[in-house]
Amino acid sequence: MKRDINFTLKNKEITRQRYESLYLPHIAPLTRWVQSYKKNGTDMPWFDPADGGINARILILLQSPAKSELSPRFVSQDNPGPSQQNLNRFLKQAKIKRQNIIIWNTIPWLMPTNTKIIPTRENINKGLNIIKSLMPLLKNLRVILLAGSVASKTRIFLKKNILI
Repeated sequence: MKRDINFTLKNKEITRQRYESLYLPHIAPLTRWVQSYKKNGTDMPWFDPADGGINARILILLQSPAKSELSPRFVSQDNPGPSQQNLNRFLKQAKIKRQNIIIWNTIPWLMPTNTKIIPTRENINKGLNIIKSLMPLLKNLRVILLAGSVASKTRIFLKKNILI
């Protein structure tokens, strides 16, 4: 069952509201974190303010940002693509509340339009170093859900370097 496009980030009003919410207390530290990477030349999407932000207990780690013409870009279950629709459906069926999650990508940087990110070991390692710098902001984190084959390749690194 497809979601109504009016309730996704393809709706410019919803996207505008999310962008204006980037400095709410639960998301502002993550916004500043993304800005620090953008300032140094690594373009990354924003975290979705509709999610739990720094209060999240579950990190859902996906592969990489989907190709999209949307701007600004968010890592969100409300993106209009089929993977995000499946994630949205899964979270609803599992009764996982948005305030309990945060979504990010194993390879988090954005590529030019219509350019695909190749999940090489080098790209995954670069992504893991970025994720490692994210972890101190997620003090309530209890679970990391590795969604997909690329994210699952991070398991050993996460066990050794992130998880206690």
